[in-house]
Amino acid sequence: MREMKMKIVAAWNEFLNNPDGDVSDIRSEILDSWRRSRSYVGDSYSTRKVVLSPEMLAERIKKNQQLYDTSIPFMESLHEFVKGSGFLVILSDKEGYVLKVMGDRSVLDAAANNLLVEGASRGEESFGTNGIGTCIYLNRPLHVCADEHYYNPHNMSTCSASPLYA
Repeated sequence: MREMKMKIVAAWNEFLNNPDGDVSDIRSEILDSWRRSRSYVGDSYSTRKVVLSPEMLAERIKKNQQLYDTSIPFMESLHEFVKGSGFLVILSDKEGYVLKVMGDRSVLDAAANNLLVEGASRGEESFGTNGIGTCIYLNRPLHVCADEHYYNPHNMSTCSASPLYA
């Protein structure tokens, strides 16, 4: 794991020095996302923090009611399975807006400090390379490991995401 982290960090530094160059030791989908992210949000400490009002979130949930109602019981089961492990279970819509977040209180509090809350946009346009936004862009399951995240404060997180089709 340490070797993988070192390779990702080296690729990141290579990217910072030459964003359009041939960056080695990084998956092409991550490198392509880093390039998109640079054009969306600029440097890796910036984001476009967008959080919907409670009314707008309720409207999005209503628009995705079938997905929401079907997903919640599965999310609850998955949360029960990972309880105490530091994982979150998240449902977003097809645009990357978080509809529901489940997790242990301490993890939810830490996530809130990084604006990972219900109603927040996690699209690449807002947060750069991340599990939710990049999965949506690629339209396929994806795992984003720690330093592969574009937004530097997320480089301690690992995210797995998969699109759901209703």
